[in-house]
Amino acid sequence: NEKSLTGVAWTEDNSLSPGNFAQRIKNAISEFNLAPKKCQAFSIKNYPKTIFMPENRKYYTKTILEILELDFGLWAFDRFIMNESWAKITLGTILDNFTEGFEWDYDTFVTNQLGHPYHGAMFHTLARTNGLGFFESTLYTALGSYIWEVVLESIHPSTNDMIMTTFGGITLGEALFRMAGLIIDENSTGLRRALRESLSFLVNPAYGLRVFSGS
Repeated sequence: NEKSLTGVAWTEDNSLSPGNFAQRIKNAISEFNLAPKKCQAFSIKNYPKTIFMPENRKYYTKTILEILELDFGLWAFDRFIMNESWAKITLGTILDNFTEGFEWDYDTFVTNQLGHPYHGAMFHTLARTNGLGFFESTLYTALGSYIWEVVLESIHPSTNDMIMTTFGGITLGEALFRMAGLIIDENSTGLRRALRESLSFLVNPAYGLRVFSGS
């Protein structure tokens, strides 16, 4: 009940028989040979690292300029769009703020506990996305807060606003910075990539703008 195929003996059900045992071993060895073949079914592509974040480079001057842009941009909105009285600054109000010093204000809970920390979070994120470390970024957060309080408000600078913008901004900013970074996937493409970048912008606008601009 055996049949012969290219000199190899097989049984009717293609099971192993003494006559084809050696050939079956030879075939098995050739199948599992690890030597490179001319035709490969697939290959593994090595994707580059995320390149949007600067690696081993710290842009101190760029960070200061971007913080100033954020501060003056927000001030211009409050002054010319919202027509806020406290945004009507002059050289006199600026000099007065420098000489009179800080005082305690009594703004609403939302303004002090949410608005100011979120403002500071954007300062912190700008520093972090420019390659600065956590502790370095805290100094820039405090700098952005100080400029806002002393220069861009006609009322006396607020001690509690400075505290909340700086320390609240550091805490919230680092959390939002890391969350936005987890959302971004440089290996994604098309609609999936667009959705991820849009979500990162919603979570952290300063981070999202950096991704969109690719800078």
